[in-house]
Amino acid sequence: MKSRNDIRLLDEGAPPAGGCTVLDCRLSCLGAELALRVQVPDARASLADVVPLARSICDLLTGLVERDAAARGLTISCRKGCGDCCTNYLVPMTAPEAFRLLDDLGALGDGERRRLEAAFTAAAGRLEASGLCEVYRGMDPADADSPRRQRDLAGKWWSANRFPCPLLRDAACSHYPLRPMPCREFLVTSPPDNCRNNSETRLHRPFAMHSVLSRWAAELEGTRGVLVLLPNFLAWVQGKSARRQRTWRAPLIVRRFLDILAEAARRGAAGTSSDRSD
Repeated sequence: MKSRNDIRLLDEGAPPAGGCTVLDCRLSCLGAELALRVQVPDARASLADVVPLARSICDLLTGLVERDAAARGLTISCRKGCGDCCTNYLVPMTAPEAFRLLDDLGALGDGERRRLEAAFTAAAGRLEASGLCEVYRGMDPADADSPRRQRDLAGKWWSANRFPCPLLRDAACSHYPLRPMPCREFLVTSPPDNCRNNSETRLHRPFAMHSVLSRWAAELEGTRGVLVLLPNFLAWVQGKSARRQRTWRAPLIVRRFLDILAEAARRGAAGTSSDRSD
């Protein structure tokens, strides 16, 4: 898919590129209304092609969470250079994010790509040797309580085995714009020390974007949802080239993604979401 005709958010009143259409979506979140305009090419798209859009929307929603916290007099303690969450939590990714991250790594310079590939390979070896991956694969993400159980399991393992995320460098994410959804959504009001012993106070958000992506991808592929452990993602994507390259009509799959997103927002606003991340 050509970058000038990519799937992306448009500013109000901005015209779409040639050969593209605009899809609209309204979201209610924490008392605010978001009117999204999404440019979609009249072409075919893969799961990975929709991830930049999901990242952008996730960042908008995170902005709402931050403003809501400020209005309630809460102070977010997360700062660049902290890095405690990057050494204390085993981040789960969705299949679309894993495929997109592989593309993102491929776009890096040779030296940086090789460095990260080596770091991910080493981390995957530690995970496999521990047996955690096998346990994690047996957990059903369709189970309403699964996201919380997965998070708790990953947190406990990571705390006991403590090694930094492969993307971490000098106490900061070396590829911050490419970070997974849970990293974008992780905001705490407690001191960094609390993150080191899994006793942090997280800011509430009505729903989690990784759950939206997981459900959307599972529906398109006709499978159950899957969550991929970030340090193991490079090993996980191996042998899945056909799955990575599968495409659908872009307007159809983006419309479905936006519909699932809007449904998650409605459920979250009503207090019925099963994946609340506080």
